[in-house]
Amino acid sequence: MQSRCTSRILSGASRLLSIRCNSSSCWKCGLSLRNKPFYLFCGCSYNVLLPPYADDYFAVFGIARSLEIETRQLTARFRELQNLIHPDKFSQKCQNERIHSAQQSAFVNRAYKTLLDPLSRGLYLLAEHGIAITEGEINTDIDFMSEMMELNELVADAASNEDVKQLFTTVMDKMQLCWQSAVKAHSTGDMDEVRSSLVHMRYYKTIQERLTEKTSDHLAEHISTSK
Repeated sequence: MQSRCTSRILSGASRLLSIRCNSSSCWKCGLSLRNKPFYLFCGCSYNVLLPPYADDYFAVFGIARSLEIETRQLTARFRELQNLIHPDKFSQKCQNERIHSAQQSAFVNRAYKTLLDPLSRGLYLLAEHGIAITEGEINTDIDFMSEMMELNELVADAASNEDVKQLFTTVMDKMQLCWQSAVKAHSTGDMDEVRSSLVHMRYYKTIQERLTEKTSDHLAEHISTSK
């Protein structure tokens, strides 16, 4: 007889993940899975299946496709899923289940990290609409690029932690404005404006990363001189 614990686990899996699987049939019982929505576990033998064929990250966590999401809900569902499929729970199982568990766990981790960060979530959503932003893409907005050159010069000239801190706050504020613009554009279906806002946001993100590196360099220098 199926235990209450097992019933609860299967119920949680069914509620959290109803997506298409890339297997044509269950490796354990042979049940056909083609073109059928299934969960993490086969409905009859409860063995872990392969990761889904389509990387539908929003469906993994049962949340609507949107730029704005409830991150606490995302994290709670991520932890619940990992509690179901973590490889440690399948260490004594057969090879198939160990492999499938590792694949599912890696997939869920990747989906969670992508959706947790606003910029990566936005880029993912654009990609789902067939809109790409390539690495090293050059922005043709002359005024914006002039601003980027000025900010990069300020980063290079920042000589103290206070300078870095002020610049970091400025960049974070600008990133927030870009994000708000993207969210507003998405709500009206203006994907071109979403793309433009996220391109700008990515430029600011690069400067933010430079500032973070500069903070680390200042800290290392301080530790070195204080020895």
